[in-house]
Amino acid sequence: MSTPEAILVWVDQHDSAEITRSTQVMAEKGVQVVRCRFTQDLQEFLQNRQHLKHSPKLRIITNRVRTTDTGEENAEGLVQWLRTNGWLCPVLVYCGKPELCRNLELKYTNVLVSKSKTISRTFGCMEPCSFRRTGPVAVTGTSQPSQPKQSTPKIEQKPEQKPQKVEQKPIQLKPEPKIENKVEPQKKTPANGRAPEKKNKVSETDTSPSPSPPSSEDGFTSEDEDFPLLSMNEIDQIISEFDDMEGALEEKKNQDSSSDSDLYFSDDD
Repeated sequence: MSTPEAILVWVDQHDSAEITRSTQVMAEKGVQVVRCRFTQDLQEFLQNRQHLKHSPKLRIITNRVRTTDTGEENAEGLVQWLRTNGWLCPVLVYCGKPELCRNLELKYTNVLVSKSKTISRTFGCMEPCSFRRTGPVAVTGTSQPSQPKQSTPKIEQKPEQKPQKVEQKPIQLKPEPKIENKVEPQKKTPANGRAPEKKNKVSETDTSPSPSPPSSEDGFTSEDEDFPLLSMNEIDQIISEFDDMEGALEEKKNQDSSSDSDLYFSDDD
C-alpha cells in the first residue's frame, strides 16, 4: 500500500483572497487542500477516510468562530470532537484575535493558535511547527529524535545520626557563710585622760578580803580588762601633777611653821 499524500483540510465559511493564495502555495508544495465550510462537513469527510486517522500527513486549519443555520460553532468544539473520536492530527486555529482562544494550546495536544499568514502557510505545507503540548502520535516535522537519557549516579544517603543527648546535672552551689561584722562601741574616756575608778561593792556579810587585781608587766594594775591602759605621756603628766602638789604642800607647811615661831618670840618680849 502506497503512502497517502499530504492532505490539508481548511474549515472556514468565508472565501477570502488570503485563503485562495495560501491554498495555491500549498498545492505547489504537493499538498492536497480540501475546503470545508462547517464542522459537520469535516466530520463527514473524515468518517469516510478512517485510514487517515493515524497518518502523519494530515493537518487541519480552522477559524475561531462560525455562524451556522442552527447557531454558532467555535474552534474548541471542532478540536474536542477530533480528540474524542481518536483523531490526533495537528490543528491550527487561524484567527485575528488569538488571545481569545490561547487556552486551547494547553488544553489539547498538537494545537497551535496564530494570526500570522506565514505560520499558516508553513503549517499547511507540512513544515515543522512547535506545539506547546504534543500528543502520542508522531507528526512529520513536529517530532524530534529522542535523546538518550543520561543516568545520574545514585548517591547513597547515609542516615543522619541524631546527636546523643547528654543530661547535665544541675550544679548545686553551697551558700557562702555570712560574716557579720560586729562593731564594738567605743567607750568614751574623760577629758583629763584618767580612767574612772570602779568601786568594788563589798557585801556586809562578806568579810573575806577582796582579791587583788592582777598586775601587768609594766607594774600597773587594771581592775577591768575593758578599761584602756594609760600611755607613758599620760602617766608622766600625772606624776608631775603629784610632784607639784607635794611641793605646794611643803611650801605651805614651811610657811605655817615660820608663823608659829614668830608668835612665840613676841610673847616672851
